Amino acid sequence: MATARLHDRLGLTEGVDFTIDGVPSTLEGAIDLWKRDAYHFQKWVVEEVDGFVTTKRGRDGRIYFGRSKRKLRSMVLEVKGGENVNISVVRQLRGVLAREEADMAGLILMRNLKPQQKAAFNREMTMAGEMKGKRCPRLQLLSVPDILAGRRFTLPEAPAARGSKQGQLTLPTEGSLCPEFIVAL
Repeated sequence: MATARLHDRLGLTEGVDFTIDGVPSTLEGAIDLWKRDAYHFQKWVVEEVDGFVTTKRGRDGRIYFGRSKRKLRSMVLEVKGGENVNISVVRQLRGVLAREEADMAGLILMRNLKPQQKAAFNREMTMAGEMKGKRCPRLQLLSVPDILAGRRFTLPEAPAARGSKQGQLTLPTEGSLCPEFIVAL
């Protein structure tokens, strides 16, 4: 994402005009970042899925993807970098989805789940249902290997762009609609 901004705004090319160091491109790199600095791991992975880091306890980020009756639509994100992730994480996230003003919730895990564990997670996530009128699960799961392979959460609309132009959705600034929103420049 930073590479695209440097290219678009300044015409700079990675590998020619600059190099990027410390941004994970492998699972091992992501694990290393998490071990060195869990907050920066969280920030990196949330931004990789086009999300925005939040400061409110109980959620790590949000993806904004449109409007519905004057309200920003969003997906709450929860990031878990550790080894011991169990079904209670999905149940807690379902509770956050029920309490928050969010249309969807996404869980990001460091590693892929084992088949039996994945089946249990999928059963629990299915209970959250789908978006009304859309064939889009309200609760979804991605792993860091998924993200590094280019997969993203399935949203009913494209995510809102940072610094939007040409009639795209403009996101709130810190202190306006969403007090937990942080502008990351």
